Amino acid sequence: KDTLNTWLKYGLLEGIREDLMQFQYIQTYRNEDVEHLKEQISAAKRNNCSHFLTGSYTVSNGYFSTTSRLHETINGSVVQERVYEGNDLFSLIDSISLQTRKDLGVSENIINLFPDLPFQEHTTRNFNAYKYYIFKEYGRELSTGYSWIRIKALELDSTFALASYMLARTNHLSQVSKISAKK
Repeated sequence: KDTLNTWLKYGLLEGIREDLMQFQYIQTYRNEDVEHLKEQISAAKRNNCSHFLTGSYTVSNGYFSTTSRLHETINGSVVQERVYEGNDLFSLIDSISLQTRKDLGVSENIINLFPDLPFQEHTTRNFNAYKYYIFKEYGRELSTGYSWIRIKALELDSTFALASYMLARTNHLSQVSKISAKK
């Protein structure tokens, strides 16, 4: 109900997904608009996933409290529920990612075989740049054009490669559609 923080629904989803994509042994799918458990189970089955992750969050004065729930797809039962709290969203994303891999039964040997870059290292260190990126990516919070929002994220962090890539991709697709429209 806190409209200033509804972007976190997508920020947490994308952040955890982005962090998990570092690992070859994990495949992720995004189903951000599936809210009911029955729909979540169906979506996970369609994507051939043995498990899926749900959760909730609250924010108070810059302090985040996040609950993650790892479900078995077969029946939707909760395998593990964990609470993460702190004032650093990016550290919470790292913790959720690592603990989810452990809760999935990935062995310490496998986990240690792959570098686990902190979320800030492969995205951005700038909270506001990330917030703009999420606004852009999901477009549910702001009606402003996507390109402006991406540019704003890059103004806040010029090293934010993912935002740069998405801006380039948008520009490319825009040009392709203009060329197609002319034909």
